[in-house]
Amino acid sequence: MYIEYDGQRFVSLALGTHSRLCLVHKDFRVIVIVDRDHAYTRIAPPMLNRFEKQILLRKDLLSNSQREIVTKLQQWCNNYCTRSMEKTFAGYHPDYLSSLVLAITSEYSEDKYSKEELLEYATNALIWVSTADGVLRSKAKQGNKYIDIYLHKQEHTDLPSFLEYVMEKKGDKFLTDNGFKLGVITYSPSSIYIQDLIEKVEKKYFSETRIEFMHDQNSEKEFSR
Repeated sequence: MYIEYDGQRFVSLALGTHSRLCLVHKDFRVIVIVDRDHAYTRIAPPMLNRFEKQILLRKDLLSNSQREIVTKLQQWCNNYCTRSMEKTFAGYHPDYLSSLVLAITSEYSEDKYSKEELLEYATNALIWVSTADGVLRSKAKQGNKYIDIYLHKQEHTDLPSFLEYVMEKKGDKFLTDNGFKLGVITYSPSSIYIQDLIEKVEKKYFSETRIEFMHDQNSEKEFSR
């Protein structure tokens, strides 16, 4: 919403209880991207009603070949899971498989890798985020195949062992210009002494580490300190 005066456009910019009119370019547009659940539960209706709303799902971004991989991946999950996918894969959500395929194909080009190879990368990624219970239950359908991958080809023992695995075997895969990009999912309470856990690895690989708890941060800016 804007007002026009003397051939120029102005919008009301509000921050908390304060607002002021600001001059904007005639081609100025605002696009607000939020999670669908967040939009309908946390954003004030008056603000929401000011915008044209479009729902964009990850599956809408898939190419035809990527959709084929998602279909095969869903079939694999049906053969792998003995319980619901929510109880088998940590953090599962409806766009889980589509997100995974988008991530895999952005890292491994479809021009260089076959669909079978991409599917294998995706299934290995799912085993990484499987619960131990989910992997053990897969024996009823798949025998020891995935249990062997989980126990002997991946590292799920503890945090120090996982960090050593990353540094020794998979360092380049997780390394970015700003350090390592890793997500570790655990059922352990956040009150455990993480610094004590990584002390052995820290002495071997890192000159210094700093522990930050996300629930103590108010915004992303605080991570750049």
